[in-house]
Amino acid sequence: MRRLYYIVGAMIVLALSVMPVNPLQGADTTGKWALGVNGGASKLVLTNSSDLWTLGWLVGADFTYGLTPRLALGVEGTWRQHYLADLSQGTRFADGARLSTEGVMDGPRQRNFTAGLIAKYHFLADNVWSPYVSVGTGIYIWKWADKGWNTLSSDSASSGSYLTYVDSRVPPVDKAGNTYCLADQQLYAMGGLGLEVYPSQALSFEVGAKFRYLTSLFSSFTGDQDIVGTEPGQLDLPKGIVEVFAGVRLHFGGKKCPPLTATASAYPASGPAPLTVQFDGATTGGCPGYTYAWNFGDGSSSAEQNPSHTYEALGDYVPSLTVTDSKGTISQNSVSLVVNCPPLYCTASGSPTSGTIPFTVLFSGSASGGCPPVIYSWDFRDGGSSSDQNPSHTYETAGDYSASLTVTDSKGNTCQKNVFVKSEAEEWIPTPEKPVVLRGVNFEFDKAVLLAESTLILDRVAASLLAHPEVKVEVAGHTDSDGSDAYNLKLSDRRAKAVRDYLIKKGVPASQLTANGYGESRPTADNKTVEGRAENRRVELQRK
Repeated sequence: MRRLYYIVGAMIVLALSVMPVNPLQGADTTGKWALGVNGGASKLVLTNSSDLWTLGWLVGADFTYGLTPRLALGVEGTWRQHYLADLSQGTRFADGARLSTEGVMDGPRQRNFTAGLIAKYHFLADNVWSPYVSVGTGIYIWKWADKGWNTLSSDSASSGSYLTYVDSRVPPVDKAGNTYCLADQQLYAMGGLGLEVYPSQALSFEVGAKFRYLTSLFSSFTGDQDIVGTEPGQLDLPKGIVEVFAGVRLHFGGKKCPPLTATASAYPASGPAPLTVQFDGATTGGCPGYTYAWNFGDGSSSAEQNPSHTYEALGDYVPSLTVTDSKGTISQNSVSLVVNCPPLYCTASGSPTSGTIPFTVLFSGSASGGCPPVIYSWDFRDGGSSSDQNPSHTYETAGDYSASLTVTDSKGNTCQKNVFVKSEAEEWIPTPEKPVVLRGVNFEFDKAVLLAESTLILDRVAASLLAHPEVKVEVAGHTDSDGSDAYNLKLSDRRAKAVRDYLIKKGVPASQLTANGYGESRPTADNKTVEGRAENRRVELQRK
């Protein structure tokens, strides 16, 4: 055992001395040779009445070659030793040795050896740890011996104290009447589970368990010498072996990866925001496949090899690319980008841009480029202003105006545009051929009292008449056919005079105005309908 410890220790020191910098993905067995040594405990099991042997110890070794990233084939060998259990106390003779390690002083011992083929299948390739299953077959060779390791024979049961506890279970002769050696060989079938951990690509540690089923193939106790069984006078031998073990493995060869180099590029490398950049990642060397990780430097990232990304904010950026190959080797590269402000552009428009006062213009402003955020400032040139992007404004005074929009970005850059607006006073001057109907001039029901909203129109009428003092007009009142002719004539006359008086109050000379009522005598629509009667109730300006 001491020699085994020395060997294992030397292998660990050797592995650590050649350990690569990056320990990941040691489980890829492709093309690798592996030499492993292990030690542990074993128990002979599956017997009906001859649990005679103590829990034993084992040492083993295997040598495998990786056919694929998960599958390796090879050979193995294991050496075990058990002692005849002391069954003299209590009920041990009936219960068996079980997991006892207490043997008969200077009593018999069993030494056995297995050698055969083994296959290992790892569930996780390219990983720092991996569970695995193993299967195999080979030869199981055993013998019973004294303390000097002389092979015992069947007549030892009656020749001394060595087999005091088992003489009834060892037939003295075989079926031919001959004594025989207590040694044999058998074919076994093996299955196992384990876990392998890789602190480096050259070294791994493993723990596991195996079960070997012992068959009668290749046994000497067959044919005429068939004395193995559980009946009296038969040799009752174990039918299996359970093993638990821990060990270390060295890995050699395998696929060699050239140095890994990552190259990052970006186009364009500078420009105004928003700047869309196409990134390209390239790799040389390493072990395929590769994983790509881009960090764009603005909090965003991508796992694509050749991503595109848009930078919205201004600044200097250093996006980086990290490439990792299938063995965990990492390479990094970066590029430099500059994102600046684009030129500031703006537009301004209004609708409508001309009309008679009062009229409302819906202004619209827009901006592109520059450094967000931007501020809008409108000057309507009539004393009004607004900081809305799309304001509306009502012009009350006639004139030509150049409304101005100024856009300012966060860096103080400005852009200015103008919208030309023409506002004109509304003309309420009738022509000789066509009178002007004062739509919207209304009165209280059955009275000559102007409603408040009528004065807005009459104010504009007064302004037009004052602008044309040469024009003389008649204010003509009209009604529908409801009521008597005489009553309607008087009502229309009073309403015409009420309009005339209001215009005089607003400064129109009395000499420029006359007022007359015509009652229902001049309809312009059918008085039989509601709409027609509403049309007929009106005040007109007629040129004289």
